[in-house]
Amino acid sequence: MSSFTTTAGQLAPGEGIKESILECVGQTPMVRLGRVGSGLACDLVAKCEFMNPGGSVKDRIALQMIGDAERFGRIHHGDTIVEASSGNTGIGLALVSAAKGYRCTITLPQKMSAEKVSVLKALGAEVIRTPTEAAWDAPESHIGVARRLVRENPGTVHFLDQYSNPSNPKAHESGTAEEIWEQCNGRVDMIVMATGTGGTLSGIARCLKRKNPRLVVVGVDPHGSIMHDDDAPRGSYLVEGIGYDFVPKVLDRSIIDRWEVTEDRESFQMARRLIREECLLVGGSSGAAVAGALRAARVLNKGQRCVVLLPDSIRNYLTKFISDDWMASHGLLEPVADVPQLISEPDTEPVRKRRKLSKRRRLAKHQPTPTAFSTFSPTFTAPAKPTYTPLTIPATPTASRFSSSTASTGSSEGHSDSESSSACGVPPLAVAAALQGHGHGYDYLGGGLRQSLDV
Repeated sequence: MSSFTTTAGQLAPGEGIKESILECVGQTPMVRLGRVGSGLACDLVAKCEFMNPGGSVKDRIALQMIGDAERFGRIHHGDTIVEASSGNTGIGLALVSAAKGYRCTITLPQKMSAEKVSVLKALGAEVIRTPTEAAWDAPESHIGVARRLVRENPGTVHFLDQYSNPSNPKAHESGTAEEIWEQCNGRVDMIVMATGTGGTLSGIARCLKRKNPRLVVVGVDPHGSIMHDDDAPRGSYLVEGIGYDFVPKVLDRSIIDRWEVTEDRESFQMARRLIREECLLVGGSSGAAVAGALRAARVLNKGQRCVVLLPDSIRNYLTKFISDDWMASHGLLEPVADVPQLISEPDTEPVRKRRKLSKRRRLAKHQPTPTAFSTFSPTFTAPAKPTYTPLTIPATPTASRFSSSTASTGSSEGHSDSESSSACGVPPLAVAAALQGHGHGYDYLGGGLRQSLDV
């Protein structure tokens, strides 16, 4: 039974309020991809890691790495944590550092989005941009700069190094994998994950393989990365957060059963489909993971289940693949298909007739409305000029303001507007009557002339 407020300012134990946002890391939902995965025989479900507080799966390893460093006495309050990141680990570390009172510096390749930089700065982190084209072991790379900062500031600056830190896969082996197993009631036949550092994939696969030795583990790597094959051609790609030009120590490739290599186009198009069709506000790496899952899961049968992990959210890419202009500038934009029909209909003759009628009605809306004339002449005929009645003001003898009778008595009592004359000797009512109806835009009101508001 849920708890409730007992007295003002006092909350009963167990009411569900967290002491810190850090307690909200993990326990992300599992969602079935019923539309995107409708072409598969198996059940396709997604682990929504983008719903962590910092917006990605990397919140888990940030909390684990800092927590372990504290337990081992490696870091102390007021120290600076440095990390080389493509953005999400940096955001996770900046969030945990802010909550725990550490300073944070993130080295970030120029390729990464402006949104990531803004979030990092909002969390109080210092951001150092590095050349995207720099090799991972070059002094000017994001890893090289992070290591230099530690050398220059020994004792107070600590590089947690997600690429080799065992706390990275540990966070997933003891946390994420157990959640997946519980949420699926132990029914997991295949799991598909895009590889960043490889810690997520290695940790989850290691745990689930112990529970189900027949589990198929699929890694997804972008074309241009060598994580799936040392001899693969190296190149650039636009999807952020996955793939590298080296193999990190935390990646255990021996545990992976197969690889799917993805292209930028299919990754971004699939991410946009997930947003539009499944209402999942995900990033490009999630699109890559699902694109790989749709290919890999073809081997599964009805009754089997494939789990795909969605690493991060739309927040970091509002000016990138979410933007039609950005997609078009990189040659990645394709015509958007109609919203899928959610209610299927049998292909029967009555249904086909109704569809044809509906189509004719839609087309008719764009046709000009037919007229009653049998022929149409484009000849323009100017409207006839309006005719005007000549303005005639009745002539009256010039008179004083008052009549002779009133002048003789010296009183104006009994004076009438209809009887009084204007300055030109013409009664005002007579002038108004002459003006009205002749388009002059004047009205008579209160004994005088005023311009009409209707003109």
